[in-house]
Amino acid sequence: MGVDEIYKKFVFPRPETINFPECKNKHHINIKTKSEINRLEAESHLSIGRSISLLKSGNILVGIDRINREELSISSSLEIYTIPELNLVQTYNFKERQSPLYYLSNTIQGKNGNIYAIYDKLYEFQDESINNGPKRNSNEFRDDFHLFIQSISFPDPENPRKKITKSAARYQCNWIMEANEGKLLFTFGKGSSIYLLDSINLEEESQTIYKGEGDLDLIFESKFNPNLLFICENHEAFNQKTAKLIAFDLKEFCNITKRKEPLFTIIVSKSQNVYGYCEYNQKYILLDTVLKGIYIIDMESKVKVAVCALKREKVPLNYQGYGMMYKLDDGQVVRNFEYSTVVDIRECKESEGESYSDPTGRKIFCGKYMASLFYSSYLKVVEFYE
Repeated sequence: MGVDEIYKKFVFPRPETINFPECKNKHHINIKTKSEINRLEAESHLSIGRSISLLKSGNILVGIDRINREELSISSSLEIYTIPELNLVQTYNFKERQSPLYYLSNTIQGKNGNIYAIYDKLYEFQDESINNGPKRNSNEFRDDFHLFIQSISFPDPENPRKKITKSAARYQCNWIMEANEGKLLFTFGKGSSIYLLDSINLEEESQTIYKGEGDLDLIFESKFNPNLLFICENHEAFNQKTAKLIAFDLKEFCNITKRKEPLFTIIVSKSQNVYGYCEYNQKYILLDTVLKGIYIIDMESKVKVAVCALKREKVPLNYQGYGMMYKLDDGQVVRNFEYSTVVDIRECKESEGESYSDPTGRKIFCGKYMASLFYSSYLKVVEFYE
């Protein structure tokens, strides 16, 4: 066997060898800031960006906590902005709690257009009219809803050398989605369990409906087949990493009386975890291991068929669970860790990174724009091409 044959045997197929779609008429990528707000507020270190999501109207919804040192309180608000201008459209301020203080947890827009927010309980707003306040709310959550309580210190107004300490609470809901018929699915932090809360009957308590073998880092509903729920489960033990993609029937998954049987499971890697995903089209799903490239999964054959082997001069400082990769209308893919890049999957080429980003930032996409809400509450919109 010649050298070329040996090389080909041990090199995983590249995208062009499986006839992966070519990006024609590619945009000239020139990432630049379009608009920004909350910069000065963020520099005060007295505000926290909690959530950001794209609404059906094309506007964006953000959730922000603001620490008030003078009143020894935390003010939480929902705010709707236009994109890309970031003009304020509507806002709602939660009634501040005093014992304990509360932080905002997470927000989403349901499939019926209503907005849900988790603060000290679950609140539901009619459509996008948050100015009018919530139309209803749930009972207080049980303790197993993962209420995290910590101490927060304020300067004593009468003696700046002293501190006043209070308790501040937050439900650790880092991911939430509406599955179907008002059923909300959510996880806590880097968790291995999925919980369900029925928003139709808010008197019912949350329930654990799925426990994985590893960390459920990526969970998403198929945009090409809404009946499918995908879970990318990472596992790490004794410095050995693995990753698998599991598919469920979404309706059956939400049935609390039935055992959760996968429709199929795909072993993605026996040496790496997966940190980003993109449902590229009906045929392909992209799963990013960062260090070993972006794997291409064929949903017809249910196997890993190729890898976009990007060459990196250095390892990103922070890429843990960065989430969704976004497909631009020319077929290129936006990849996010501590900065944003644009990738031609077929050619295995990556653009220069964005100059100012944040590994803790939450990001959403709308056309050629990306809105980022940083942990500091700094909110900005960048444009990828003109």
